[in-house]
Amino acid sequence: MGDVPIGSIDRDMAGEYFNILRKLPANLSRKREYRDKTIPELLALKAPPQSEYNASKKMERPSGMFKWALREKRVWGIDSNPFEGFGQSGDNATKRRPFTPDELQALLKHPNFIDRQFVNSYAYWLIPLAIFTGARLGELSQLDLKDFITVEAVDCIDINDIEATEEVTDGNRKKHVKTKNAKRLVPIHPELVRLGLLRYVDTLREKKQVHLFPELNRARRDGPGQAPSNWFQRFRARVGVTTKQETVFHSFRHGFITTLLDAGVTPYLIAPVVGHEGELITGRVYWNVKDATKRKPTVDAFVLPQDVLALIPSIEEVKFVPRRKPKTEQKEGRRSGK
Repeated sequence: MGDVPIGSIDRDMAGEYFNILRKLPANLSRKREYRDKTIPELLALKAPPQSEYNASKKMERPSGMFKWALREKRVWGIDSNPFEGFGQSGDNATKRRPFTPDELQALLKHPNFIDRQFVNSYAYWLIPLAIFTGARLGELSQLDLKDFITVEAVDCIDINDIEATEEVTDGNRKKHVKTKNAKRLVPIHPELVRLGLLRYVDTLREKKQVHLFPELNRARRDGPGQAPSNWFQRFRARVGVTTKQETVFHSFRHGFITTLLDAGVTPYLIAPVVGHEGELITGRVYWNVKDATKRKPTVDAFVLPQDVLALIPSIEEVKFVPRRKPKTEQKEGRRSGK
């Protein structure tokens, strides 16, 4: 858009911005071939564009900036938000939604759950954790054993950005949360206790492990959540839950929130559990990290349909069977002494 006064940015400029954004490829900062290129150079590549949903989502950033500036409109010389309506609420944006009961059943009838065999621990734990906590994929992927705590006699997951060790990873991908409100205490749902989450945590502690999912590489540039994200895309495709952009891992979070709202739980009680900002003073009293007993009834109000719940095995019923490396890799490993 160039270096222009904020007051000169109008609806036409915002529309032009959006049209260019929709033509840009995804992962601009991650793929080497896109780095250090100007916008015209990127457009000239004619690479596959990012999804309509992602382009729409990114429009929320300039819209948010204008909302802030409108509070001091005399200072900035503006009287409207030209980016309003281009974000997720626009007609072109695909809405994420909760999984339907049939889709949940399809996911939990994946061969891994039927055979009770998983290639690693996150392939088993991430789905029930997401169902019963409403936490984001990145938040769950970076959990440490230290994050499982007891507050006011309530077993909780402490979602935070505090490293378990002082070691800095090679990829410099430190633990982080999406917003300041994302730092929160989530009481552990009784069904997670029944499935054996706390027993599993105790087992890892006995083995002197640090992270809930030790197999995830924390040194990679995209962080520990990238491998689970790729895994879940393959997982849902295998069972036919493939509605693009509507049914994603985030749909578990939508389902958790929607179920609580349908059960009559007020938004201010849900907000501190899922990491949203409470809109009213009434809700902010629940932000105290020690308020585990006030948050527990909110989490316990979430009820999964019994026919869906019956498809999730307990930790004692499952086996972790890592994929065998191809023979060529095994031979090379032996030669190198690995």
